[in-house]
Amino acid sequence: MSIDNISKTILEKARLEAKEIVSGAELKAAEKRAIAAKKRQLAFEEARNAIIAEAETEAALIKANAAIEVRKELSIAKAKAIDLIISKIKENLSGLKPDSANFRLLAKNAAKEMGTDSVILYVKESDAPIAKQLVAEDKELEGKVKEIRTCDCLGGIKIESLDGRNLIDNTYDARLGMLMPTILPQISKDLLE
Repeated sequence: MSIDNISKTILEKARLEAKEIVSGAELKAAEKRAIAAKKRQLAFEEARNAIIAEAETEAALIKANAAIEVRKELSIAKAKAIDLIISKIKENLSGLKPDSANFRLLAKNAAKEMGTDSVILYVKESDAPIAKQLVAEDKELEGKVKEIRTCDCLGGIKIESLDGRNLIDNTYDARLGMLMPTILPQISKDLLE
């Protein structure tokens, strides 16, 4: 074999090896590009999913805040309606004139419950003349009621022992206060229906 032939054979072998190396490098590069494309696609999907999750969380937060605002508005409206109802009740109660028979009965029962022979009778200012007249007309009350005073109330009466230790409050205010825990839930329920 001549040197030319040997050179050609070596060059041919080198070309084949170079071709194999280039082919292998191209395959590896294609694999790396495919892996990089998959990684890029996964990263894109993860970023997209993270943005969607963040948007869903933000939407849920906005929805929850809106629901809270609606409940607040409803509570405020309900409170205003209840206040209006109570103020109308108080207005109606304050306009009532005392019924003579009920007034006497209420005063006698309260004085009897007091367990003393001498009491002070409290009434709202506009009822004081009627109270004085009714006490003067009833001998039993006249003997027990030593003084008639006015108090700030919607109506009804208070009876107090002379020493101030005992008090029976039968004013409309006290009665309304006792009823409130019972009627407020019903009023609230009726307002929602």
